[in-house]
Amino acid sequence: MGSGFYWLVALRYLRMRSLRSAKVYLVPAIIGVLLLATALTNHWLAHTHVVRLEEFHDAHQGALELAKIGMIVAFVLVGVFVLLVRRLTIFTTISTYGLFLGTGALVIALSVMSGFERDLRNKILGANADVVITRPHGPFTDYDKLRAEAIKLPEVTGATPYVSSEAIISSSSNLAGVVLKGIDPATVGKVTKLSGQIDTGSLDYLVHPEKLRDISPPVFDDDLDLDAPKPPKSAKPQKTSKSESKLVELVPAGKKEGAASQKEAVAPEPRRVVPGVIVGRELAKSLRVFVGDDVKIVSPNGGIGPTGPMPKSRPFRVAGIFFSGMYEYDSKYVYLAIPAAQKFLGEPGVVTGLELKVRDPDRTGPVVDKLKSLLGSAGGYEVEDWQELNRNLFSALKLEKIAMFIVLCFIILVAAFSIIANGIMLVMEKGREIAILKSMGASDRAILVVFMLLGLYMGGLGTLAGIGTGIVACLSLARWGLSLDPDVYYITQLPVRMSPSEIAAVAGAAILIAILATLYPAWVAARLKPVEGLREGNH
Repeated sequence: MGSGFYWLVALRYLRMRSLRSAKVYLVPAIIGVLLLATALTNHWLAHTHVVRLEEFHDAHQGALELAKIGMIVAFVLVGVFVLLVRRLTIFTTISTYGLFLGTGALVIALSVMSGFERDLRNKILGANADVVITRPHGPFTDYDKLRAEAIKLPEVTGATPYVSSEAIISSSSNLAGVVLKGIDPATVGKVTKLSGQIDTGSLDYLVHPEKLRDISPPVFDDDLDLDAPKPPKSAKPQKTSKSESKLVELVPAGKKEGAASQKEAVAPEPRRVVPGVIVGRELAKSLRVFVGDDVKIVSPNGGIGPTGPMPKSRPFRVAGIFFSGMYEYDSKYVYLAIPAAQKFLGEPGVVTGLELKVRDPDRTGPVVDKLKSLLGSAGGYEVEDWQELNRNLFSALKLEKIAMFIVLCFIILVAAFSIIANGIMLVMEKGREIAILKSMGASDRAILVVFMLLGLYMGGLGTLAGIGTGIVACLSLARWGLSLDPDVYYITQLPVRMSPSEIAAVAGAAILIAILATLYPAWVAARLKPVEGLREGNH
């Protein structure tokens, strides 16, 4: 017997002898009409010029989008079920539909998780370097020489030094603990994406802080340029009344200039030049500062005073506000020029490390090996790539993806139990036909192959439909997107990234489970004796 005969018998057991009535298409047709009506209503409300309807659309836009997405999901799920049940038996339909749901859900879930992982990876690489060279047990002073040697490697496209320390930043309304990072504005753009992430302000203000003097009024009382030219002694001071002098004393330091200009009693004195800093958007919101506002940074590494160790405090001026897309960076990082950081920390000529940018961030291993051999072990240098520095985070993401794969595989396992039950019922129902086939010369192996093909057919059909639907859904999400609240998720839409290896793993697991689920029913059918089959068929 050829394979064509096996397939003929297997399909005969699975398919209906005649197609069901076309009335089964009524339900998906109704859902399709509702979907079309929902889409047209949403489009009409979005482009109408009636004020009340515009207000209604703005207030219920999220609910309308969810309704449209729900209609699309219902149309697809019901439509696939109807297409299956019109041609297959009800038990075969349930088994195949379970595989369809499991594989489709797995493809979508894994693609969304891969999208979040890629988005997180891009944000981390945008704010950090691919490879970092540090010297934990000694001062890092020869960074210019090491930078020149590292940039000669063909895989390295950029290198920049940095200074890092922890500090406290305060404004007139709030304070926060931050990571202070000194950068080189001339070379940092070749290693990170900081220059493209600045919303307001500029990196140039870190090099030329004097440009910030006229942007905003001073915040601190001591923020006055004492070296500015004073008025001649011959100029007599203008007399003010007691009420006016009392008013000037009560005005805060940041508003004295406005009060003085209104009274035309005191001319505004120029602000002194202080180093600039670039803060994250979330940190700027917390401190309630803008470009040109003054802040104070406090470092615990201060000098020794009469009563013991004393923290070091120095005024700085906001030179820019950046947005990296990661809350941890936008709320904790403060950038300033390396000379200002070295002077503030009391470590002139010393940096924390050297950051490098490579051509392929996924292949940093060879670059790390070359740098280790170049630096040697005598200097006490350590070379780490971004994967090593963020190992715990990406390991947790990989473990979460594996757990999600296992959990969603239970949907396929439920479908596998349905395949087992369907196979056993087929053996009981078709026992007489199995006995006739064996009487005509069919071997046990032939019957085993027929029932194995039953599982392969159901597994292949359900897997193909599920993966196809999952791919179409992922492409639709990537093309039109699913809007998310940026205040909650810190992204504007749902990220999606399909991986061929993950899709192949889902397909292989689904088909394998379906074939394994048919082993027991096939074994029972192969061991059925012709006499017993004919006797049970007569009953």
